[in-house]
Amino acid sequence: MEGLQAWVALPKDQEECDPSFQHYNHDQIPTIEEKGVQIQLVAGSMKGKASPVKTSSPLTYAKVEMKPGSELVLESGDQELAFYLIQGSVETEGQAVKTEKLIVFEKGSTIHLKANDGTLGVILGGIPLPEKRLMFWNFVATTPEKLESAKRRWKERRFDPIPGETEFIPLPE
Repeated sequence: MEGLQAWVALPKDQEECDPSFQHYNHDQIPTIEEKGVQIQLVAGSMKGKASPVKTSSPLTYAKVEMKPGSELVLESGDQELAFYLIQGSVETEGQAVKTEKLIVFEKGSTIHLKANDGTLGVILGGIPLPEKRLMFWNFVATTPEKLESAKRRWKERRFDPIPGETEFIPLPE
């Protein structure tokens, strides 16, 4: 089994919201098929389709499978987008890129990917948030004080436990 975990920064006014979880069945996730390319639109919108997955800011997250020789063209618009190449190889802007690479595209660019062989990857990104984000381990915040508060609360075990989880992982030093 393989998986890909992606973390999405929340807008500043929502960064201390209560945790939430929503479940979507596979058949609720839109699929886009075009000339050897299959896109499962996990979140956001693309090529005239929109995912039902609730997000806190405009973003795109999609699984992309490409047959050898197929091409994918996207306009990034006002989003910063990237393609994470999980399997296979692609050509973009005259360069060959092989497995396990992140290709970052600028806002306002045309993304052009050509699969050299069977390719699996994800398109991800969104509209840049105005505030800088600070990260430490599993914590993301807009101020050093909020980051330190989260670290202190974790050490003091003041986060609600995950149902069924008994292991406690100490804060890295």
